[in-house]
Amino acid sequence: MAQRKGQTGNPKGRPKGSPNRITKEVREMLKEVVQRELEVLHKRMTGMTDAERTEVLLKLLPYVTPRLTESLQPDVCAVDRPDVIIEV
Repeated sequence: MAQRKGQTGNPKGRPKGSPNRITKEVREMLKEVVQRELEVLHKRMTGMTDAERTEVLLKLLPYVTPRLTESLQPDVCAVDRPDVIIEV
């Protein structure tokens, strides 16, 4: 008997959307590595030139700031339209 799309032969299988065990373990390992690197980041950056430090910060910036959606991106410069308030 053929199964319908989206169904498996194991009704008690892993719930849809839940990460498998390996994925969870890899995420935990990566989290630990990143945490250790963040602890020594300042020390490592003190030996860099201003240009190198700026490059590192620019690469890290997308991970700590929210992405602007189309509705938040200003169409006009705030100097041209001081009456427009852009909430972030």
